Amino acid sequence: MAGDEKGQVKEILESGEYQLSTGPNGDSIILLVRDFLSPTEADDVYKHCLEEMPFELYKNTREDTGETLVEPRKIAWYGDYTYTYDTITHPAKKEWTETLINIRQRIEKKIDYKLNSVLGNLYRDKSDMVPWHSDNEPEFGVNPSIASISLGEERRFGLRKVPPEGPLGDYSNMPMYWVPLPHGSLVVMKGAMQFDWQHCIPKEERECQPRINLTYRWLIPPDERPMQTKEH
Repeated sequence: MAGDEKGQVKEILESGEYQLSTGPNGDSIILLVRDFLSPTEADDVYKHCLEEMPFELYKNTREDTGETLVEPRKIAWYGDYTYTYDTITHPAKKEWTETLINIRQRIEKKIDYKLNSVLGNLYRDKSDMVPWHSDNEPEFGVNPSIASISLGEERRFGLRKVPPEGPLGDYSNMPMYWVPLPHGSLVVMKGAMQFDWQHCIPKEERECQPRINLTYRWLIPPDERPMQTKEH
């Protein structure tokens, strides 16, 4: 699939690798594996995460208004280094569970990319969500691969192209995709996805059971982090 049709909203429903756009920052690619974990494996990992991961509610302060809000989901972090986004800081936590290590190694083998952190998000019901954003912090490097495992309730994963004027511009005529993420699925954002696209998990109108998302990334050691040079 070659995407980038302006103003169109499409769905990605089948496993495969999809090139959504190409540009000065490179190709923007999505890999979807709907059955990365078997149903039994997914059940076991979901149960493990609920019982063993230290999910907490975090407060975040908006830069534009100074308003402090509770994040609309619970969060847990494992990683070799401290990770900060917005006004939330997660200290280094190197005591990974064997289950999280096993999943990380399987993803690394699948995508041929090293990973050293995982951010867990627990979406408790239909109201929990994550707004439109890009994971473009310098500590992820240029054109990172970011891999996410979905467990529990199927939720929609949104993707929208950043307009030419930048992230604060008009998205009404930009291409957009919805990707349903079932229990045990893997989705990987590769190439220029974090610079040319945004993603989200929206609220739902229907009732939803809990969902856990495990997002694996490579976090560059602090003394090796390059300056950010990409557009947007």
